[in-house]
Amino acid sequence: MTVEPMRWLDANRQPLFAVCQEQVGSHLVGVAEEELFSLTPAGQVETIPGIGSRIYTGTDALVPGSYSVTVGAWGTTRAHVRELKGQVTRAAILTRWVQKGNAELPIARWSSIKPVHYAAVSEGARVTAVFEPALAYWLLPEVTGALVAGNNAVNVLGEGPVTPRLTLTAAQAVVNPSVTTDAGVSTWHGTLQAGQTLVIDATPGVWSVTRGGVDVRTALTGPQPSLKPGMRTVTLSAGLSGTLSFRPAVLEPDGVLPDVEADGVYWEGVGW
Repeated sequence: MTVEPMRWLDANRQPLFAVCQEQVGSHLVGVAEEELFSLTPAGQVETIPGIGSRIYTGTDALVPGSYSVTVGAWGTTRAHVRELKGQVTRAAILTRWVQKGNAELPIARWSSIKPVHYAAVSEGARVTAVFEPALAYWLLPEVTGALVAGNNAVNVLGEGPVTPRLTLTAAQAVVNPSVTTDAGVSTWHGTLQAGQTLVIDATPGVWSVTRGGVDVRTALTGPQPSLKPGMRTVTLSAGLSGTLSFRPAVLEPDGVLPDVEADGVYWEGVGW
């Protein structure tokens, strides 16, 4: 029996390595130690000169510290142990996502990899990979809901801000279509003809703006769309409709969302 609580994925979300807690057979690869990342505020606390009181300056954003995983490898021969150690090392170099259950942590890059090989075969080898998370949150599976022209009430589940993917279709010719999120107004400068679709994809690991599959990001002005957790408002300009997709962000990889409807979608308000 094999239990796989953790997977390392590359930039294309292809599995590089499955870290097993238990495996019956000639070898075993397991997590020997996992050091979770610390959290610090994006701003700083400053002392007011002459008064002595202290104030916080900055946003509510969280900055993650380093996240390290030590993987132990045990084999039947010294050569086998070295092979396993090499596999773990190569996988760590390419890792861009760490997956635990249904949650994923985006990885900006690794900062250090320390392989240790013990003399005795029975002691195996260890590889400590230190990753630098791209976000302070683990991301849960994507949810999607409908949007209409005007204001839309969107229930952003989870504990952290999200950057969504917006798929916007024109019912008629729309000049300079725009979308308003918590970040502000994002406008695509051009004409979206009736039936054409503009996709603004700000999901973690992606940033693209396409019309009919063609890159048109240079025509977009304004901020990258984003939403804070809770009940939020997304506004589309007249003549547009479409969908909004996002991955709820949680601080713990075993974060639990409310009960899911049969179709797996959580919505409240207009179209949600």
